[in-house]
Amino acid sequence: MERLFRVRQKNVISVPSVEIPPFAKRLEDGELVNVIESDSSDINLLIVARRRYWKYLNHPYRESCRNINLADLHTYPAYEPSAAQKENVRRLIFMLEAVGSKNRVEIAELYRELGEFGNAVGALDFPKDETNRDVIFQRSLIRDKLIGPVQQVLLA
Repeated sequence: MERLFRVRQKNVISVPSVEIPPFAKRLEDGELVNVIESDSSDINLLIVARRRYWKYLNHPYRESCRNINLADLHTYPAYEPSAAQKENVRRLIFMLEAVGSKNRVEIAELYRELGEFGNAVGALDFPKDETNRDVIFQRSLIRDKLIGPVQQVLLA
């Protein structure tokens, strides 16, 4: 069976021409400052940008840690966060707490990297979870007073 469709002439249909927005480009890490310093009111966007900026600023230190002897996991290069790192981490903590983030391990890690060990312990004290591998790892770093951006290394 053949189907017929009624088609209007082009001049009968008046639809305004809408410009298709350009495709989103990948934001390079070095450009994150532009987003962070923008006057955006989208706190979730700013949190994502500050998280990425945090990792971007910590990358050189993590690269230096790749050369350590894995047999001695408590030997890390000296670390002192820059003024930009401290400012970014403080604002990120403020934003995460403002939105009621449930990622207490992340907040503890941020406080630890600032050397604020009391606040880091406080972030991990609710809820107490003695079986969570990330909580145990952060507590060991806090106990050892390590402020560097250290990632957990799992040995087989």
